[in-house]
Amino acid sequence: MVAGTRRKFGPFATHHALREAVQQLLNCSKDDGVVLNFVQPAAVTQILSVTAHCGGTPRSRFIPCVKSSADAWTYIKQLLKKMKVCENFYSSSPDPCLLCTPGNDLSIEMIVATSPPMKQWTIEKVAGELRKLLDETAVAKFVEQVG
Repeated sequence: MVAGTRRKFGPFATHHALREAVQQLLNCSKDDGVVLNFVQPAAVTQILSVTAHCGGTPRSRFIPCVKSSADAWTYIKQLLKKMKVCENFYSSSPDPCLLCTPGNDLSIEMIVATSPPMKQWTIEKVAGELRKLLDETAVAKFVEQVG
């Protein structure tokens, strides 16, 4: 999901940034129909809508035309909470989230920082490093594909 999201939205009007953020969550989700069910619809028909495909059928939902960034952040935080995603998934700050900095990223940084140049890496060396992060099935598939 995360790989497909934009790192920055704008410059847009606040309500357009909200729409773009919600649409990105839908676009990058494994099942956009499930995520669409979490999207709180606007109380009245609005100009802004997001779309998803449920069983191959396009569906849309109107979202509120927020007037302030505080309202947009409240809407986003509520949506992320319903999705059981860290509320800092979207943030007004570029700083990493202190609540959920993944351990794997730290492991990868340590491996890259302390390892010899990549031209000296063998398939066995890469497989050994992958075993620190992944299960044996994934490592075996890697070795099979590059070997």
